Amino acid sequence: MPDPTTFSLSRPQLRRPTAGQATLTVAAIALGVVIAAVDSRPTWDDSGITAAVLVLAAATVVAIDGRRPWLWAALIGLPLPLIEVPATGSTASAVALLFTAIGAAAGFVVHRAVRGAASH
Repeated sequence: MPDPTTFSLSRPQLRRPTAGQATLTVAAIALGVVIAAVDSRPTWDDSGITAAVLVLAAATVVAIDGRRPWLWAALIGLPLPLIEVPATGSTASAVALLFTAIGAAAGFVVHRAVRGAASH
């Protein structure tokens, strides 16, 4: 049972992101925006390539960081529906989040496997 005399309503301390984490965050957002911009062009009609690039981008970023795969999936995947839904009225582009989630899960597995192999 927690000690009632040590109870505090103060905010928990948040850690400042490292330069590498900040760079990776900017890169993930940029990847998502570029993928969304290319996919939203009227001349682009190849959903398979878009899906593959979303998977690859999320897998790469998560394999590098190894933490918070949900965050990286959202940062890379959300720009596509944010651009497409208002422009077309269709929510079909929300499937992008599924592809980034698959990529993030794959990147997480790769990161753990590499980290585990390096410790042996």
